[in-house]
Amino acid sequence: MNIVSLSEAVKKGDRKLIGKIVVNGDTLLKMAYKGDFEGIVELIKKGPVDLNFKSHDGDTASDRASRGASRNAAKIIKLLGDIKTGKIKQLSEFVYEKKVSPNKALNKFQKKYKRMAVGIDIDTKKQLTDPLASNFGGFVSGLSHEKWPEADGKPIPFLCQFNLKEAADVPPILKDIALISIFSVESFSTIVIRAYKNFDSLVCFNPNRDKPCLTQYGPVVWSEPYPDYPSSDDDAIQEDDRDDELLESDAYNELLSFNTKMGGYPYPIQYCPFENEKSYQFCIQIAGESRVGLNIGDNGAIYIARGITPQTKDLWIHDWQCY
Repeated sequence: MNIVSLSEAVKKGDRKLIGKIVVNGDTLLKMAYKGDFEGIVELIKKGPVDLNFKSHDGDTASDRASRGASRNAAKIIKLLGDIKTGKIKQLSEFVYEKKVSPNKALNKFQKKYKRMAVGIDIDTKKQLTDPLASNFGGFVSGLSHEKWPEADGKPIPFLCQFNLKEAADVPPILKDIALISIFSVESFSTIVIRAYKNFDSLVCFNPNRDKPCLTQYGPVVWSEPYPDYPSSDDDAIQEDDRDDELLESDAYNELLSFNTKMGGYPYPIQYCPFENEKSYQFCIQIAGESRVGLNIGDNGAIYIARGITPQTKDLWIHDWQCY
């Protein structure tokens, strides 16, 4: 069943699904990137579904999927079909869970390259009260003598703060860090990353709530740890392990995660970030989040890496990409 016929089936097959809300395909795609399949089902229940995914250049979901740009599009379509036919009733298995494939080559690859990650979500309905809490657009803490970061004489907006003591798992490269604060200009050309090894002497620098840097703010909700794997063009994969058929397969690409996360591997959009920066290691990925007004180009993401050599261990670099 193709995209159009499935869309019509959803619209006409069950009158209970027909309402005033039309769910945009790109909205479903973003939710699938984050593993929020339960949320997708809730949207489907509210109204008809338009599965003609459109990017800025007019490509459909099938066009983008053929280029590998939206690998989860096919998964969304299959999921909707399984919901319609009643094959799927419990959806928790889709959220942040990576299944082991019966494919021996894939299993061997998974064992060798597995890195643990934790997903980062935002609860905009929950009140933010703790100045040290992980959050987007709310409280930011720092040392009393620190000045608010500036670029071209203007304050750089606060983006997010991560309290690593809250996370169920922390990657080895961040084990000595207690709190990370991130500031970014709107174009993402300048990003300031501040890290603190303990909470001693930290004070709250509350952003001006009259002019918030994001349209909404809220505390972070951390997922349970899950295994993550490198994209096909990640230079972490050794040449002897490069199997194009395996790395481009749907079974493997379903293991990759585009959501905001700490640890694991970056999910590249245009190229593998930091591939020429051997003195740094990826540690955080921040995906666009419409609920707080964070738009990183067209379905883009920010990538952050920390130095791993004695000369770079206290240095941070970033990259950002979009479709």
